[in-house]
Amino acid sequence: DRGGVVLVDEAHGAHFRAGSIFPDSALTQGADVVVQSAHKTLPALTMTGFLHIGHSSRISVQAVQEAIAMVQSSSPSYPLMASLDVARQYLFELTQREDDEIAAHLSEQKRNILNVSALQEAVVPEGITQDPLKCIVQVPDGYSGWMLQRYLEEKYIFTELADHRHVLFFLSFEEVPEWTYDYIGQAVKQMTEQEVIDDCYRPPLLLPSFGIQPINDNISRREGKQQQELVEESYGEKAGADLIPYPPGIPLFLKGETLTGERYTYLRQWLSEGGAIHGGVKDKKGNWYISIWKKDGET
Repeated sequence: DRGGVVLVDEAHGAHFRAGSIFPDSALTQGADVVVQSAHKTLPALTMTGFLHIGHSSRISVQAVQEAIAMVQSSSPSYPLMASLDVARQYLFELTQREDDEIAAHLSEQKRNILNVSALQEAVVPEGITQDPLKCIVQVPDGYSGWMLQRYLEEKYIFTELADHRHVLFFLSFEEVPEWTYDYIGQAVKQMTEQEVIDDCYRPPLLLPSFGIQPINDNISRREGKQQQELVEESYGEKAGADLIPYPPGIPLFLKGETLTGERYTYLRQWLSEGGAIHGGVKDKKGNWYISIWKKDGET
């Protein structure tokens, strides 16, 4: 309504056009430009993606082409481009299948995962559209999603992502071998048998509110220095780099912000439960170090 240009990162939505059972793409909702990672949900090679320009986009195709010409390689990878064409054909063939057939196929996979693992499916908040291609499971109290993900990977089951309470499975449009479900069940069983946990209830980690904090704009190598410091010893220091938990990939602290308050507490809890951050380094003993900024002469 204000005339702004809407650019959408729809990384996990390259399959949305496969049928009406999937969420609406941002393109159908008026976005000007949408980027989709073809390799995430379609049979394309890693690093491939689609750039879509809406029919009523306020950005012209010519402007996009001119911008791309400035940064694209003059020697494109033909295998990558060929895989994009394969993905496009695959998506077209999916649109020829009945929605009910696809829905039943994906629902069967989800039931199998939940049955063999004895895990519960995570509750999607009201008002949020659930993508049928995804299955989010909640781990039992005392365990973490990262923990289960590690056991799954030992059996060559690679999930899309995990957090402190959940693991996200991507389902398949194709047939899934039965051993896949057997390995999922074995991974959960091994985790519950081998991991020593406390019986205390762990409340879910909730992102704290983000206030506006003054950032020290004078951080530079000329006026100070960066050094690595243990997270638990960094309270009150200035962040020397952006600190970004993933998921969800939202910066918790920006470079120059002071490490205090609810966000610092969240950072400590996130790492203690097995989470990881961009902007930090983990040593062999499991200790996390982050970059902090010191003025010249400070220790």
